[in-house]
Amino acid sequence: MSKSAKNSNITITHLSNILSTIPETNHIKLHGSFNVLTPPKWKQEFQDNHDQHLLFVRSGEGRYCFHDEVIELKRGVIAFVSNNCIHKAEISIDNPLNILPMRFGFYCNKSGNQIKVDEPFYLSINTDINLINIYEEKFLDFYHKINYTEKNNLRSILAHTFISKILYTLLKQYQYPSNFKKTDKRVEQARNLIELNKNRNISIPEIANKVGLSERHLRTLFHQHYSISPKAYQLQTRLSYAHYLLSETKYSIKEITFMTGYSDPYIFSKQYKKYYGISPSKH
Repeated sequence: MSKSAKNSNITITHLSNILSTIPETNHIKLHGSFNVLTPPKWKQEFQDNHDQHLLFVRSGEGRYCFHDEVIELKRGVIAFVSNNCIHKAEISIDNPLNILPMRFGFYCNKSGNQIKVDEPFYLSINTDINLINIYEEKFLDFYHKINYTEKNNLRSILAHTFISKILYTLLKQYQYPSNFKKTDKRVEQARNLIELNKNRNISIPEIANKVGLSERHLRTLFHQHYSISPKAYQLQTRLSYAHYLLSETKYSIKEITFMTGYSDPYIFSKQYKKYYGISPSKH
């Protein structure tokens, strides 16, 4: 996955600030979703947009031109352009763009008024080749549901949810690009083993051996993919399971201790309090 924007840190800040207000303060309202083969004179002149633009490129060649940067548009690119962002487009006459664009706005929950981005920004991401078909299917499915199949009273919920997820994904890809590379199947197997063995303290060396990796290599790959060590992930998984059992069942602390792979209720209680900030006996 590669990314493009004039300043990644500024882009992350702007996008993060927007998403931090959703859904508590603001919400997203769709203005239109389209499936377009771009005409020859598409966006030939520099222009402003009064709402937010998001698109997925299915095929073709072209680019967005800003005053100080060019964003290439080709299959697999996801591009976002905020309001008041001056830009134009250039497309290949021989290979025009086939895009799935949408226009939307951010709206205040209380007033219902549209909120403009104070400092215009833009970004684009070239999705990993192994994920292109997945994203294309998501955008196509959204387009068809919005325009043809979904009931009117559910379209606003679908649009808010879908666009929020895409923007959140873009933010995370900018922050942690290595997480969105194709996952090594052995690392996925290791994660699954941890989750399937939340009831016992399976050792990391044992997991590494089962998936055909050295312990050191597993730790390195696991952290690259999930930004956490396998040991820390195992701890989170077991304590999360314990939290569920404490909240949703009537098992005793001693029973839950053994059900989550701990041999000593004292050690379990100590780790639980350190992680959640509350003793298991307080549930």
